[in-house]
Amino acid sequence: MMIMGRRMGFAKKHALFLVAVLLILVIIGIFSVAFNIFLPSNNLTDNQANDNSVEKIFPANLTATANASDKIGRVLDYLVIVPTLSIRAVVNNTGDKIACNVGLQITAYETSTKSLLLNIVVPLEGGTFQDGLASSVLSGLPRLSSIDRSNYYLEGHKSIDSYVTIYHRFVFSNSTIYQVTPVWTNAP
Repeated sequence: MMIMGRRMGFAKKHALFLVAVLLILVIIGIFSVAFNIFLPSNNLTDNQANDNSVEKIFPANLTATANASDKIGRVLDYLVIVPTLSIRAVVNNTGDKIACNVGLQITAYETSTKSLLLNIVVPLEGGTFQDGLASSVLSGLPRLSSIDRSNYYLEGHKSIDSYVTIYHRFVFSNSTIYQVTPVWTNAP
């Protein structure tokens, strides 16, 4: 009879232990379900990442192809002869979002003297500018130092042609390299 009583005590202890473990597992399960409902994860599962119905949004990404030519020419049909840098650029936004404050950074680098001749940013729409020439004919043109590009935007998956004419002080040599790079922000 004594052996039977010991076995029942042992069985009760195991039963209580199993009930306690099951109770803890139930509580953990309730909390995990509650967290998944009220705090959903932003991570995509493998099936969602491969699913075409999930929209993938990429920020703005601008690329440009450009042609630049520098020559001495007449200004605005007057007889004033001034060095003129002409640039035609095609700017593409390959991203999904709007590019804000868009401009073109134009640099001219003299390879023989290893010097930077020009480093400016002009608005995306282009235009005609001067670098501070002391000519009354050019005084009405915007100076390169006073250009504002804050109102220029390019929507995602759109392109624009930009034409820029810059009247400048110095004649650039044939060894000058021109670089046109789009600059932008992803927020206004």
